[in-house]
Amino acid sequence: NKHGRGGAPAATSAYGMSSGALSNKPPVQKYHVHKAILSVGPRRSDYFATLFKQSALSEHSTNTSRISLQDSAADAFPSVLDYIYTDKPVKFTSKNATAIRHLAHYFGIRSLWKLASAYIKGDFSLETSAVYLSESLLYHDEKLENASIDILASRIEEINRRTLARLPPSSFERIVTSPKLKCRSKKLSDIVLKYCQTQGDAVDMPLLM
Repeated sequence: NKHGRGGAPAATSAYGMSSGALSNKPPVQKYHVHKAILSVGPRRSDYFATLFKQSALSEHSTNTSRISLQDSAADAFPSVLDYIYTDKPVKFTSKNATAIRHLAHYFGIRSLWKLASAYIKGDFSLETSAVYLSESLLYHDEKLENASIDILASRIEEINRRTLARLPPSSFERIVTSPKLKCRSKKLSDIVLKYCQTQGDAVDMPLLM
């Protein structure tokens, strides 16, 4: 049986899970899953396989887990459960791939981690790098963060102004001070000025120097 939302667990091997975004948007979702499916087989979760053996933990006695996630991870969580339960391929996008890879790492689903990594490698480009930068900051993915900074710095003259405006000041500063930066001086001054105008008080003075 596939995992479901709501209702009562159908068997003694059933396990209750709830996932909630740290922002409380979307609201908490509850899932009824099965221990054997989560912890056994080629798509098993090493996290749950270990958890179900730890009788001293509260999750063992209550048969429930409560997980707090970043918004994009909360949105991607059903796809992770679908991957464990079904043979359907995961529908990766630039917006969900980093979150899925984070969840795969957290829950110890090695095959899914490899799939997500392969997708990111093939999808990574100047057009997607700003999305990957924001997601890498959420999930503390330093390697992906540095790769995103490098490509944005080396091709900053090609980046849409709206894309730059959506970057946090700390990321923008890393881009314009990166050793990989390739930009004409006059063009760079214009880019920095326009960015500061969109950010207002959020920009520190050192960025203007």
